[in-house]
Amino acid sequence: MIIRVMGSIAVLAACGGFGFYFGGEIERRIRLLRQLRSSVLVLRGDVRYLRSSLPEAFEAAAAREQGELSMFFSGLAEQLNGRLAQSPEEAFRNASQKALSDTALRQQDIAMLIRLGSMLGQMDADMQQNAFDWYLEQLKELTETLCAEEKKHVTLSKSLGILAGIFLLVILL
Repeated sequence: MIIRVMGSIAVLAACGGFGFYFGGEIERRIRLLRQLRSSVLVLRGDVRYLRSSLPEAFEAAAAREQGELSMFFSGLAEQLNGRLAQSPEEAFRNASQKALSDTALRQQDIAMLIRLGSMLGQMDADMQQNAFDWYLEQLKELTETLCAEEKKHVTLSKSLGILAGIFLLVILL
């Protein structure tokens, strides 16, 4: 009887834990997108007002940031400085695969970032500013949409985790 109760508690805790984990992933994604947006705002200013080259701006961003974004920007600077990539798009792709693949960002978020890299590499300074502005607007819209739905999705994830645990208990008992 005690083993049955302990097993039931373990199943309920595991399913509830998964629900809370997925709810937390939604919150982490929004936080990382906001951090990325603020970094790109500063990057845009570095390129516009300080007239920094892209590798210099990425090195400065890597020094300002921490965690995954620091690794991403330092990887970008390394790719562009060492001429390891054929184009900025390829540098963005390589750096994002190394630094951002295991984060809360989804493939669509990374694809949008790679698209920014493709636009930055083929343009003059004015068009680069427009590319930064485009990306910032896309991030703003995505973040606003996610924030509007965040509470609903987080609550749904947590509730489904707990309900899945209860469902399994009913089936197993």
